[in-house]
Amino acid sequence: MLKQKTNSIFQKLEAELEGRTIIVGMGNTLRQDDGFGCCLAQKLKNKIRLKVLDVGSVLENFFGEIIKENPKTVLLIDALDSRNSVGELSLLNSEELKTSNFFLSHNISPSLLFDFLKENTNAKLYLLAIQPKAIGFGEEMTFKIKERLEELRNWFLDKYPI
Repeated sequence: MLKQKTNSIFQKLEAELEGRTIIVGMGNTLRQDDGFGCCLAQKLKNKIRLKVLDVGSVLENFFGEIIKENPKTVLLIDALDSRNSVGELSLLNSEELKTSNFFLSHNISPSLLFDFLKENTNAKLYLLAIQPKAIGFGEEMTFKIKERLEELRNWFLDKYPI
């Protein structure tokens, strides 16, 4: 079932990532699985034809760069406690995120981030979230999250080569 849901996420991503797209990896690499978005961004930067940013846990510091790019689509990638199975991916658009009870493990409200970016870029906004297993202090991600990281890296490299 998880594999089927992942394939569905990949199909949705392929359909939605159009035009000038920015991939934004978010997270804290010192908090185990919370570093997922940053690690994926590091593995993709300069290896695919899409613009990739690793913003750590301070997306707001990169608003100027994102706005200047004038993207058609912005894909944020982060760990998110959605009460799903460990490693399960969710793809949320800005409306779904506004009406959810999900919280990122960072200091700013996800809906505020989406609202600001939407107002200033007029881009389609998505959050690709992974259900973490552990977000305690430590640099090592858990096995399932590392597996999913490699799966996504390979998918992006295949679909968006330079």
